[in-house]
Amino acid sequence: MFDRDGVDARVPTDPYALADLMDDEQPGDGTGHNFPDTYTRLCAQEGYERAKDLWLKACRVWEWSHNGDMDA
Repeated sequence: MFDRDGVDARVPTDPYALADLMDDEQPGDGTGHNFPDTYTRLCAQEGYERAKDLWLKACRVWEWSHNGDMDA
């Protein structure tokens, strides 16, 4: 049984909002307690190809916000 109380059913599709979720989400511990994670939920919501593109943009935003380098 997964306890997802307080988790919005939909994942935002704005790369900046996704980057914020990356910071908020706890890393997996190998037990599956964080399933479905943000990326899995995004894939279910948007389909793999669109989710992949959104996630890559969000990763760039996350990198920039933590390193200040968009080319990383």
